[in-house]
Amino acid sequence: MRVTELLPGWRQVARWVRVLALINARKPPPERTPALPPITGGDGILADVPPTKRSILVISTSRGDARGLSQVTAALVPAESVSVRVVMTELAEPAWNPTGLEILRRVPTRIVNCGFGEAGSVERLARAAHALALAAIDRPQGALPDIVVLMGDRHELLPLAHALLLQGWPIAHVSGGEITEGVFDDAVRHALTKLSHLHLCTADQAAARILQMGEEPWRVVVTGDPTLDGLTDIATQAATSLPEALGFPLERPVAIVTYHPPTLTPELLEPELESVISSLTEVRTIVATHPGAEPHSAEILERLHRWSSSNPAVHVLSALGGLYAALLAQADVLVGNSSSGLIEAPVFCLPTVNIGDRQRGRQRAANVIDVPGRPEMVSEAVRHALDPTFRASLNGLVNPYGDGHAAERIRDVLTSVPVGGLARKRFVDAPLTPPKHD
Repeated sequence: MRVTELLPGWRQVARWVRVLALINARKPPPERTPALPPITGGDGILADVPPTKRSILVISTSRGDARGLSQVTAALVPAESVSVRVVMTELAEPAWNPTGLEILRRVPTRIVNCGFGEAGSVERLARAAHALALAAIDRPQGALPDIVVLMGDRHELLPLAHALLLQGWPIAHVSGGEITEGVFDDAVRHALTKLSHLHLCTADQAAARILQMGEEPWRVVVTGDPTLDGLTDIATQAATSLPEALGFPLERPVAIVTYHPPTLTPELLEPELESVISSLTEVRTIVATHPGAEPHSAEILERLHRWSSSNPAVHVLSALGGLYAALLAQADVLVGNSSSGLIEAPVFCLPTVNIGDRQRGRQRAANVIDVPGRPEMVSEAVRHALDPTFRASLNGLVNPYGDGHAAERIRDVLTSVPVGGLARKRFVDAPLTPPKHD
């Protein structure tokens, strides 16, 4: 066939191309998605990565995961076999420890203002979590993450994990398998286990629960809690400048108040918080931290500010970062329902009065005094915690959440686990005992 015989056919094709171009020209331009917050510290969250390097994305959403993930990031960055990127929310950034903040200057980092700071209602919390999920999967040209690292049980991790699942990005989840029966975090944590592909557990008991959920044993590793890594060093470094940094002297006894909403029993919030307040009338310095961004947190914050305005001993602070460890080291008692009383406080043998059911089911050391939210019982527990004899009895306390070397173990897992096929999971059935019928 000669070339001239092909010309009519090509003319027809060219005609259709011109018609399609005219049609497309009349279409309205596509809607543009709102610009996401700028990226600092590199060319992009997923900028080009050498083919020999493994790409790891660390996502930090709150102060609850900030200390642990800052340690994990610090351990990963020197590893020559990986390239690390970080996404964090406006709540997480102030809580990263000094070492972690220094590391952030060396890696591509996106700080996303999702609106968690203004989120008082369920609707605002949902919108903020949605904004985080969209920001986390937004990417320029470049390599996809081989592994995404998440930590904890915060509610905003669920939509985030859903987005990662849709992208097909494998998740390494830190601190799964724990129990907190008094809040909906418990359900979030177990849901994240099934959405994740590697499980980096704080203790043997947590690992056993994950195996009960049908996860393959090779995916489950006991590392300890990275929140504990370097905690005493951070406290020592910040100790001398603590009063100056806080802006007030620490007159003894010193109490830390960290109280979060009991999300499954919100009707207990007011009586529990009033029990905390009434139990500390004799304490000379009270440092109350902001509650987490959860339903009813605005009610707690409003009451804390009213307490502070009527009592000069009370200081309400939003974020302490590395100062929190120094404060734990110098405080005489921690009162509330925060996991820090069970996880970090044992490092400093700090007595903790744990109120209500928020932490029910979690492992605890001997520093924890569990008490219901009744004024007379909380007051008695605080008196017992402040007794020098009780404090002395905690010398040599063993922390059930690890030995302070978790980040190294997590780094070793993330840099060595085979990533090919990591997202394809197999359910492991446990031997079943047939039910008995009368």
